[in-house]
This record gives sequence, structure tokens and C-alpha cells, in this order.
Amino acid sequence: MQKLFGKFLNFIKNPLSGFIFYLILVLLFLYVPPEGLGAIGFMILLPFVLFLVVGLNLPFFSTLFNRFTMSANKKRNHALEHGTIYFLKKRFGKKFRVGGYAKKNGFRICGVAKKNDIIQAFDQFSKELSRKNPKLFISLRCGSNIVTSQGFGLILLTLSTFALKIFESSDLIIALVLAANVAFYILLRKNLGNWIQEKLFMSTDFSSARIHSINKVKKKIYWEVNPVYFVKTIVE
Repeated sequence: MQKLFGKFLNFIKNPLSGFIFYLILVLLFLYVPPEGLGAIGFMILLPFVLFLVVGLNLPFFSTLFNRFTMSANKKRNHALEHGTIYFLKKRFGKKFRVGGYAKKNGFRICGVAKKNDIIQAFDQFSKELSRKNPKLFISLRCGSNIVTSQGFGLILLTLSTFALKIFESSDLIIALVLAANVAFYILLRKNLGNWIQEKLFMSTDFSSARIHSINKVKKKIYWEVNPVYFVKTIVE
């Protein structure tokens, strides 16, 4: 049951799920406009459809809220968490299963068997801080990239739909605009996600960082795998 729930959450977290579902709705709305009894049915179903759209893009809305409440310390620890994971993967390989989650006073990290491995990776990143190299702490697998993709697709399709409807565009124009939407989404979502991740969800405005303590903790997040540690940091 837990695995099934995990797969369902992964489906929701996948930016393509929300984008494709919303794209199908837009196609139906633009090419098969509701009329007569169809319009009544459309109004009845609209709340349920909106519920599905919001549900499939829920990570975007929740992270949008968290962004405005994200403290400077959490942003710094977010960078430290990513940097530590970068050097762990550099040592053990890209397929090494490790994950993390930043907090105000440190970060959680899971999948690493030995504390010393975490310490070594953390120290390696700390030594590289002066370079401010984004390649060391920007990750495509970060949740911020996922929500950026979801938000980008949602806004792009919504604005295009309103414009196409207002100007009563022909079927050919609709097809071209929506094809352009898909192309923009595929081409820009990763680069845009990386840029937003660096500018809004990370901070390297500190000169030094060290580990205060590392303690084993219980799993709290569904994707975490044992063992899970909390790394308490001192950032200056």
C-alpha cells in the first residue's frame, strides 16, 4: 500500500502529468466549445476539473507559498544539502540513491550508510564555497525544479487559452500556438528551473560552514530511505 501511495505521489509530482492533463482540457475547451446542454454539463463538471488541475499541480501551489516563508538560513542549508549530495554522488556514482531536505538549522539526508561519508562530502563542498560554482549545488532533481516546471506550464497554457479565446482564433492558429507552448515547455523548463532554483531557493552568501552534529533520526517524509540523519550546521 505504501509503495502504491508512493507511486501515486510520484505521478502527481511529475510535471508532465499536470501539463499533459491541462493541455488535453485546453484542447477540448478550444476545439469543442460547450453549447446548449453541453454548456450546462460543462459548468457542472468545471469544479471537479479544476480540482483535478489543482491536485496535479499541488506541489507548485504549496511551494509557491513556502517560497515566501523560506528563511535565509534555510536557503543556505538548502545549498549545503545539495552540495553535500553532489560530492556523495561524485564519490559513489550518479545512481547512488540519496536525498535530502533543508531546514533552518541544518538538513536531513537519507540513504548514506556512514556518518563519515556525509562529513567528507560536506567538507569537500565547504572548501569549494569561495568559487560560488552553481554546478555544485543546482540539481535538476530538486523539488523547486519540479514546481517551476509545473508553474511554467500552467501559466503558459492559461495565458495562451485566454488569448486564443478572446481573439476567436482559427483552428490552425490554435494548433500552432499550442504546439509552440509544448516546444517552449520542453526547451525552457529545465534552464528556467535551474535559474529560479539558484536565485530564489538557494543562498551562498556566507564565508564558511561547519557541522555542529549529526544524529540518526526517524523517517518522516515518504521518499526517505534508511538510514536518515539530521545534520545540524553552523553557518557564518
